[in-house]
Amino acid sequence: MEFISPLENIYDLNFDVKYASIEKDLKEKIKNGENQYKNDENEYSEQDVEDICFNLYNHEFLKIFYCDQFTGGIINERMENLWCKMDKDVLLLELMEKIRNSVYCGTYVDKFMLFCCLFSYDSLHLFHKYIKESFSVNSEDIRKDLIREIETAMKL
Repeated sequence: MEFISPLENIYDLNFDVKYASIEKDLKEKIKNGENQYKNDENEYSEQDVEDICFNLYNHEFLKIFYCDQFTGGIINERMENLWCKMDKDVLLLELMEKIRNSVYCGTYVDKFMLFCCLFSYDSLHLFHKYIKESFSVNSEDIRKDLIREIETAMKL
């Protein structure tokens, strides 16, 4: 890649990713019999919540990269730019090695592909917080806690 864009042009650190907390809250309400999201004939199931939250995840994924739709390689280019800004982060590199050993059984997968794995449904909400922390206060303790949460979410 020849040109690395400024962070504020490729990634929205101010965006609040909510899909995971919404899913957790709604499933808890269903479990506790507080399913207020029903009409005379139907009530929302956990599968309905998962479907809705997966759509929300897709929307939020696009928004953090300032996109409205998946087109033209723009997201990939912005992810590459973001990777270039984070590729020396030791905590992140250690996490990516765990992903390689767990998911890919230690086979060669380039670091950018491992980086992309962190934007999956299971971990985007946590990885977004990690990225925000990395470019703001940069508290290593908070970042370590987030890494542990990501490892748990990804079952590493």
